[in-house]
Amino acid sequence: MWLRLKSLHCVSTASDERTEEPSIYIANPATETRQRLGPYHMRDNDTRYFDLDPLEIPRAGMLQIGFLEQDSALSRHGWDEPAFVDIPGNHPVGSFRTIFPLRHGGMSGGTHIQEYHLYYDVVENQSDIPEQRYLLQLVSLKCNDAQEAKDEIVLKVNGDHVWGAWDVKTGETFDLSSRTPLVINRLATIELWESDAHSRNDLLERFNLVITDDFHFGEELPKVFSWRSTPTIDAKYTLRYIVTVR
Repeated sequence: MWLRLKSLHCVSTASDERTEEPSIYIANPATETRQRLGPYHMRDNDTRYFDLDPLEIPRAGMLQIGFLEQDSALSRHGWDEPAFVDIPGNHPVGSFRTIFPLRHGGMSGGTHIQEYHLYYDVVENQSDIPEQRYLLQLVSLKCNDAQEAKDEIVLKVNGDHVWGAWDVKTGETFDLSSRTPLVINRLATIELWESDAHSRNDLLERFNLVITDDFHFGEELPKVFSWRSTPTIDAKYTLRYIVTVR
């Protein structure tokens, strides 16, 4: 049996938090091995798509998926209680959703309910999972309008740091075409961040790239990242990229 994680959807964060940093842990209790995914920067109605190889479920054992949202140790919230789901070797085949309602407590002493949905597939054979993958070539990043005199910009794809941090000014274009293409599946998440050495990094915008059957393969495509950094300043960046069949 094989497990493929597909996506994580944030229905709601804690009532007093705008953003959270959840992590997923996948453990094999028999071998005492564990893989960590995240932490991810998520808000209400955000979806994180996974681009992971399928995981084999032991016939006579199980895989355990743990879910934890951790705040800064210096915050008044502290740690949240983790949530778990077991995927045994005799798990039914199909597509499933697990709901993680997290009870938010810790240092604050209060109780809030957070809700995340994890979507996954269980198949009998690894060959039942489509293996076709794609190559994502980042071509360029242009700063149309910076939010400050200089922005320290970072690009991430599926949570991995792929470019930056670089000081970027309005009007500058950075050539990314010499970078190695990234292997992706039908779903990939591209994020634009601003790095800050003196405080937490800020997620500026997230783009979910969905590869459909009628996708424009081989064409250079634009994605405009834009956000209002202050009531009077609109920042804008243009990423150009190409997707090809591997």
